[in-house]
Amino acid sequence: MSEPHRALALKWRPTKFDDVVGQPHVVRTLKNAIASGKVGHAYLFTGPRGVGKTTCARILARAVNCEKSGGSDPCGECVTCRDFLSGRALDLIEVDAASTRGIDEMRDLREIARLAPARARKKVFVLDEAHMLTPQASNALLKTLEEPPEHVLFILATTDAQDILPTIHSRCQRFDFHPLGPLTVATHLKKIAAAEGIEIEDSAVALIAKAARGAMRDAQMLMEQAAAYADGAVTAQQVRDLMGLVDREWVERFLVVLKDRDPQAGLKLVEDLIEAGREPAELLGEAQEELRDALMRRLDAKVATMATDGLLSAPERAGWFTEEELLALLGHVRRALDELAARQIRHPRIAAELAVARLIRRERPLSWAEVEEHLAKPGGGAPLAPVASRATILAPSGGTPANVPSGGAVVPLANLPGGWSAVLDAVKRSAPAAYVYLKSAACTGAGPGVIRLETASGFHRQGLAGGGMKAAVEAALSAVVGEPVRLEVSGAASPRPAPPPTAGPPP
Repeated sequence: MSEPHRALALKWRPTKFDDVVGQPHVVRTLKNAIASGKVGHAYLFTGPRGVGKTTCARILARAVNCEKSGGSDPCGECVTCRDFLSGRALDLIEVDAASTRGIDEMRDLREIARLAPARARKKVFVLDEAHMLTPQASNALLKTLEEPPEHVLFILATTDAQDILPTIHSRCQRFDFHPLGPLTVATHLKKIAAAEGIEIEDSAVALIAKAARGAMRDAQMLMEQAAAYADGAVTAQQVRDLMGLVDREWVERFLVVLKDRDPQAGLKLVEDLIEAGREPAELLGEAQEELRDALMRRLDAKVATMATDGLLSAPERAGWFTEEELLALLGHVRRALDELAARQIRHPRIAAELAVARLIRRERPLSWAEVEEHLAKPGGGAPLAPVASRATILAPSGGTPANVPSGGAVVPLANLPGGWSAVLDAVKRSAPAAYVYLKSAACTGAGPGVIRLETASGFHRQGLAGGGMKAAVEAALSAVVGEPVRLEVSGAASPRPAPPPTAGPPP
């Protein structure tokens, strides 16, 4: 009679520290503690799912109770090791804190902890998802952690260590388990595939390793699922079909759209993608990796690639995008992925279409240095002419477009300071960023090419005294009074008087 099937994730679960993949810092520290006889009474294992937290907890439980092992790894052969491995041991108590999280359960656990071990040296409690304990249950557990019996070892495993009470945290030795790199996952998957007789392409392994996002357990489950899906050898295309990933042809088509800056083709691509049952986020994610790798090659950075296809690495495509374009495209892709990941988003298609439009236009805000350079030119208050990659001028007040109107004077310079309220009203409409700095100021006089202001606000006075903001304000005022002016700013003992009611709406 054949043995019953066991899932790969269970069959290949490590039983010794040396079998644990990708956590050398954890393995080394625990092995040294066991070998020196300096095992603590409480440990906190934290990290993402599927990276070995519970596995290491079980290995540690066996290692401290092994009857034969003279080293730091459990022998796996003695009665205690066999009982712990089979789940028959009375001295290994595993608690799912997600379902057993109340104060009554923790009080029962405290009572059990007082009892001597039935057979082993130490009674080991493994609390999985420990962050799910209620505050009352955590406080009940804290009492035992403060004064633990000599025969007790607590191991708390969690994906969210920040939710553990600080008082519990301070009584545990903390180990941070890291996500596994794609190369580490892929190497281990190939080892499993060879042992299990699974034929799988290297490109398919790479896709699975990337999709697992650092979790070995997820990678093993995906490979087993892909092996069941495939008829014979597992190919990259079969993995893409199984996981609903976009095909290479979609990504290649999208990169051509970006190169050609073709909005019609880009929006048609989004429509075809959705009709084909694929997620725009998957396409953007694949494109992001291709663009990232292209940027790394531009910077001559010696780093591992992320894209599985390397579409932009071909010589005929190497010059499709400049370094500046790659930076702008990556910024917009990141923004689009964040928008699509938002749970409250109601129209993912619209978000995808907007993302494609931004990517095609290569929009980016100008730096303030570029704004100052523009304002320093004669007639610097005039709007910038449209330039590729320069769609918006941002003022330093937080992104308000400095769109200063040109034309005749709204209030002639000779009429200041009596017409100051009208000036403020005009600036408020035409250049809101400049208005923020002017609204607390009073006009004390005006002469040929000069406007003298007083303000009690040290912040606004500093902004108007020099630098880019002063230039922007002077440009806005010049447009309002109809001639070039400069500012002279001084402090004021009290705020400016309120404008008369007939002078228009309050600033």
